[in-house]
Amino acid sequence: MIVLYHETTLRLEQPLACVGREDLDFGKGFYLTRLRDQA
Repeated sequence: MIVLYHETTLRLEQPLACVGREDLDFGKGFYLTRLRDQA
């Protein structure tokens, strides 16, 4: 099992990759990391 983290305080049942701001580092998307401190 791989544990992945995303910066949120909510439990997500279905992530939406079409939301976010295009003018940020990586643009729109749903980003995950294996590092809890990085989330």
